Amino acid sequence: MAITDQGRGTEPRSRPAASVTTINGQKFVSGLFWQALQQPRGYMKEAKEIGKREGLDIVAIRDTVEVKQAGFVSKADGVYKGMYSLAAALAGQLGDTWIGAFKLPDGQYAVVAVNGGAVVPGADKVGDLETIKKQLNRLFGRGTTTYEKIYAPEEMNFGGEALDIEEILKPSNLKKAYTLKSLTFGLTKKEWIGTGVAVAVLLALIVAGWQWHLESERKAKAARIHAAQMEAARLAELNAKTRAAQAAPALKHPWSTQPGVGDFVTTCLKVANSKPLSLAGWPAVSANCKADLYAITYARAGSATVNQFILAAKPLFDLAPAITSFGDAASLNQPLEMTLAGDEELSDQDTALAMFNSHFQQVQIKPVLTEVQPPAAPEPLPGADPAQALPPPPLPDWVEFSFSIESRIPPEILVQGLRGRGVRVTEIVISREAAQLLWTIKGALYAKK
Repeated sequence: MAITDQGRGTEPRSRPAASVTTINGQKFVSGLFWQALQQPRGYMKEAKEIGKREGLDIVAIRDTVEVKQAGFVSKADGVYKGMYSLAAALAGQLGDTWIGAFKLPDGQYAVVAVNGGAVVPGADKVGDLETIKKQLNRLFGRGTTTYEKIYAPEEMNFGGEALDIEEILKPSNLKKAYTLKSLTFGLTKKEWIGTGVAVAVLLALIVAGWQWHLESERKAKAARIHAAQMEAARLAELNAKTRAAQAAPALKHPWSTQPGVGDFVTTCLKVANSKPLSLAGWPAVSANCKADLYAITYARAGSATVNQFILAAKPLFDLAPAITSFGDAASLNQPLEMTLAGDEELSDQDTALAMFNSHFQQVQIKPVLTEVQPPAAPEPLPGADPAQALPPPPLPDWVEFSFSIESRIPPEILVQGLRGRGVRVTEIVISREAAQLLWTIKGALYAKK
């Protein structure tokens, strides 16, 4: 159970983390963001609108007589069109209403649930044995669906039939309908019919220019090789000069090695949801989530004891508790791993600040923004020869602002619709004020100078 407002009962609406698994030499993707499509005839147009709104550019379509459903994912997760959706492939092979867990060739496990032909949102995940076992029990325990079939390996201790996923998804069983498609380019069948003349002209131009295209590709490849050789020569020349090797790390983009906003919030809330509000009579009073660690603090109440707390915490946390305040407080830590966002093109400073501030102004929140100054050149040692002094490091071509936000609005709601380009969350702090929760979100905003 998460530290959340009592009775809220709303799950965070943020993009799940996608994962890619190889089965029989084919790539399968799990962790799609599944949404029902309401327009039977214009479902691809609707899917494009949802993808644009959510910032997701790859989709799997479930198109049957009973179901029109789309599962979305991002190219940023290392996913590309032509891969298979694991949930769509299993749904196509196993029927309309079932729940199951499957052991994957790499030792991980997958959980998928299908109701009336539609993949159940949140039931398309991959993880280790314990994670998937908990998710399987959580989905089955909702009680909103009577599953006609149950599949699970024996080590899940869940009952049902154990299936070999490599046999289910052998190449002869795979269909084009299970593959992922790009939302960025391409037309629907209806759009192709409506623009038949333009398509015919385009195809004629493609055929006529094919040889020119091949020649252009050859020249472009040769230019890329030449550019790479020139870049290597310039790098060798720079490394031969004073400070070149030391100054190069200062130009590395810091936002490329931090998690994205959605991944950070999703990971923090996922681990928070798995930790109790009270443990052996010790209520939780605060929590802190960073990219590599989730920490929660409990305070002793009544006649509760330290030994009771240690015994209760052991099956729920990987690390032993740290007892403080002479036995009246305890901290528990959970190591985390988050997917890094990677590099991206930044907006200019005015645009980035306007988008960032406007998002929070809509909910009457004013973030505290502070510009971070680049590091200064080191002071020379006393008595050093000025002629031998190192030159100052090159200035970055971006500007960084640190930000801090305090709100009683949970972060999964607060960041909905926030443009994530150049925005990184580095810490979420949860504390209690009387009967309410206070959320403090800290992070950085990067923009072009």
